[in-house]
Amino acid sequence: AYNTDAAGFIRPIKKRISDLSSARAAVLGTGGAARAAIYALREEGAEVTLFGRNQAKAAELSKEFATSFVNCDVSSDRLDFRDFDIVVNATPIGSKNSKYSFNQHCHFRGVKIVYDLVYVPKLTAFLETGIRAGAEPIFGKEMLLEQAALQFEIWHGRSAPFEVMQAAIESL
Repeated sequence: AYNTDAAGFIRPIKKRISDLSSARAAVLGTGGAARAAIYALREEGAEVTLFGRNQAKAAELSKEFATSFVNCDVSSDRLDFRDFDIVVNATPIGSKNSKYSFNQHCHFRGVKIVYDLVYVPKLTAFLETGIRAGAEPIFGKEMLLEQAALQFEIWHGRSAPFEVMQAAIESL
């Protein structure tokens, strides 16, 4: 079996920042997507801080990957990310059917990249707030596309038709 989550996650970042060895990253969430993000970032040498409301899950992930964590409700607490280069939303907050949203309570000044793993809608409140603060966005569809391309290559043993796949994903 193969898992393309970590590789699919990190590729869009690596297209923008080739060396992550001195990067400081914040990852919001404690589920499987957060696990993949933390793993990929740590493999690249980034310093990671985990933000999550489930203290037990956050402590477990933090211990497993040797990261620090902040216990908070990412949907309502005022969050200051000015000490980070990359901020990743690995929660469903902001997705089409989510009852929660990131409003104006996140501070992104100085952040280089805001990355939302949510892919519907494409432009989330999280990304909008980061863009207004000057951060470059990475949209959730970018990870989805990279995962799909990797899966195609694994299953078919040849390069994925990236442009065709990209057009299909953009139509979602």
